Formats: sequence, C-alpha cells, structure tokens
Amino acid sequence: MSKRFLAIYDEKDNTYLNNCFSTNNLEMIKKFDTLNIECSIVEINKELFEFLQEKSKTDQSEWISPDGFTPTNYKIPYLNLGLNQEKLKERDIIWKEIQEENEELRGIENDDNLRFQPWVPISKEIHTNFRFNEGYPWYSEHDESINNIILEEDDQNMDITGVYLTHLNGDYDIDGLTNHRTLQFSEEPVHLYCWGVSDNATQAKKYIDECIKAYQQGIDYEGNGDFFQGKQLVQFMQAMEEENREYGFVLLLTPILNEHNHEWGGWRWHKWGEYLGHHQIEHEYLNDEEGVDFVFVWKLVAVVKDEGVN
Repeated sequence: MSKRFLAIYDEKDNTYLNNCFSTNNLEMIKKFDTLNIECSIVEINKELFEFLQEKSKTDQSEWISPDGFTPTNYKIPYLNLGLNQEKLKERDIIWKEIQEENEELRGIENDDNLRFQPWVPISKEIHTNFRFNEGYPWYSEHDESINNIILEEDDQNMDITGVYLTHLNGDYDIDGLTNHRTLQFSEEPVHLYCWGVSDNATQAKKYIDECIKAYQQGIDYEGNGDFFQGKQLVQFMQAMEEENREYGFVLLLTPILNEHNHEWGGWRWHKWGEYLGHHQIEHEYLNDEEGVDFVFVWKLVAVVKDEGVN
C-alpha cells in the first residue's frame, strides 16, 4: 500500500495547520480532535507535504499557506510498440498447428501483425460511414451503409504516439507480439488500475492528464477519484525513475457497438469504469440506448523493454 501524506486543512482560508504533517493517521486524528475550528484531515501529495514541512521551519504562523508551491509537471511517457519478428514467427507456427487440428480454421490468415492498429483520430469525415469490428478491430472499414453518430471528434492535432486500436484483451498480446512486455504484478512499484469508457482517445488522454494535475496541485478530503488515480500514476512514475528503470505507456482502445436490438444482455456501462463522453446514459445496457452508436473501452498499460528478445 502506498504511503499517505496527511495534513489538517482549513478550506475557507486555504491554509494548513503548522507543524502538523504526518503519515500516521492516528496521530492526525488525535491532533484534529483538539481543534475547535472547522477544518479537515486531508491527503496531499508528497511534494506539497515536503514543501509545507520546509516552510514550517521559518514560518511561525499557526496556519501556513501553500503560496509558492510549484509541483513537478509529470507527463505520461507514451511509446510506440514495435512488432517482434521472432515472436511473430513462433505465433505463426502455433497458428498452423491449430489449423491442422481444426479444419474450419484452414485458409484463414494469421492476423497477429495487425493487432495493434495505430490510432486514427475519430472524425465525422472518416467515421460516419464506418463499420467498427468489435471482435477484430483491425478489420474495421469504410461502409457507406453505416451512418454513425459522432458524439465528439478527436483533437486532430493529438499526439497518437502509443495509442492503438485493438481488441479487449490487447494488453495480453503485448508480451506475445512486441519488443515490450507488461509488468508482472510483483514488479509493479504501485499497482495501476487506469481504464474507462470514452467517445474517443482525446477524452481518455485528457482525463489521465487531469488526474495527474488533480494529485499534483490538489488535495483530497471528499473522496476525489481523480486525485487517487493521479496518485497511482505519479507514484508509479516516481518509483520507476528512482529505480532507474526505462518504461513507457500505451493507451489501448476497443470499439463497443450499440446493436440497437434492445435484446436482454450485452455490454453494460457500469462494468467498464467511468464514462467520459457526452452521451447521457439512461439504461444499464448499451443496446437499449438511443443517440449513441459506439463507444470505446480504453486502458492505460505500463510496459518495459522485453530483454529476452533481440
């Protein structure tokens, strides 16, 4: 469990109780119980914690302000995945063996080299008449018979480094197909759980940046989810840098289609994280919604170089 940096905060004056900064929750509660003013025990980021501790050495006020605090501007280091030819050859051998055992699969091309499609920014021009393939997104294509509602276009100037269209289990293909690998659970200095649902990639990238900002510049005393998401990301990056480990991130998106059939079952909103888009959700199942034709499930995945490959 990551360490929590605690302080006592007066929201009205935006000040902190001097010489009352601790990682011990019980210690903070004891101090808080002696106060007779409206204030709160809050979690703050490590940099602000250390800034306030240092400031308290020269500021003898009972309450001190965070004026002068400038947090580090952390940015997600996205990187592109390169397909590994040796891994592709091994997978092709396995595919041929599977075909030998399953007659119905014979003649079907191995699609491993297509599984990470560089992101094409969502636009009305390209994606209005476009058929997304939910199970095999790399086979998505232009289709004049389709007339999709585009809830929001991507920022057409968005940096698409490390952003891919793939299937729902695309993160499992990273190890098997590319020059990178995902981290084992035991290797992660901080466990990341960063995923959700959006109308495009821009919304996901902005959300990730806003979470980092919420942690670096904000505080939490009302269960701010963005703060805790940002905390995980910042502390992960800090730990990887302290260990001098090379790493990066990829953003994987999978299209989820509204079949408009109102049949029971199907894809459910609440199982896939927060929805960041513009549609007003009215039903549990996407297939029951009107005014939305597709959304994307997205996931931010940390990767390192696979040292076991050439």
